[in-house]
Amino acid sequence: MYTHNMQLKHVYLDFDGVLHPNFAVEDQLFSHMQALTTALEGLQVRIIISSSWRFQDEMDYLKGQFDTRIQGQVVGRTGDAHIGKWARWNEITQHAKTHHIKKWIALDDAYMEFPPDCKELILCDGRLGLQPKQLQQLVKWLKS
Repeated sequence: MYTHNMQLKHVYLDFDGVLHPNFAVEDQLFSHMQALTTALEGLQVRIIISSSWRFQDEMDYLKGQFDTRIQGQVVGRTGDAHIGKWARWNEITQHAKTHHIKKWIALDDAYMEFPPDCKELILCDGRLGLQPKQLQQLVKWLKS
């Protein structure tokens, strides 16, 4: 089992509205994976899946959606759903606390699932998914 290194930076990654537009048809799924792979390849970062896909799909299947060049950086997924205010943020912070993760950022399109002005959120437009602006923010944070 992977042991999280609290000094490494971690990205909590949503799928719908990030790796592809919300309401994507089958051939659009994971359409932004190549851009994410290019941005992350060679950087010291771990990926945690925070997407609701974690509820219906096995970890091997989820990890298999990633380009082989970054598959090894996908090390886990958040746990049980949080019911209530800022659900995704609560799920992520619980996971980070449990695994002693100090440095993290979330790529997500659901601003209402995070506190206002959440400094750990890189917000994507769910109609488009991950765009160059968010990738630049991510890389800048990873290199800081």
